Amino acid sequence: EQVARLTFIVPLYIGYHGSTVRRVEELAFLQPEGADGFRVRSLCRWDRNADSFSLFESPEDSDAFARWAGLAPAGLEPALASREAFLARLLEDGTASIPAVNQAIEGFYRGGATASGEG
Repeated sequence: EQVARLTFIVPLYIGYHGSTVRRVEELAFLQPEGADGFRVRSLCRWDRNADSFSLFESPEDSDAFARWAGLAPAGLEPALASREAFLARLLEDGTASIPAVNQAIEGFYRGGATASGEG
């Protein structure tokens, strides 16, 4: 009953492979289903061998997440691409302090902000 009240579950991996490795193993989305149930949707999963992430294991998972986010399923990919480009600009600009990143994110949601939070 308590787990069904969560929206996301984020299991972490901590191991040692020549140095300490910390990774998000999965980002799972809990979608309410029925009166007392839920369905677990995998949003992304870490491939330990390739040290890379796969996004959305099925179209049903991405569609469910899009609906939860208030988007049409066709709008999810452009929204993710926009956010990925924004985060890449933060990295390129060297924007790394918590206040600067927060300011840039607030600007992103207001629209028209640069990665550095200006604009």
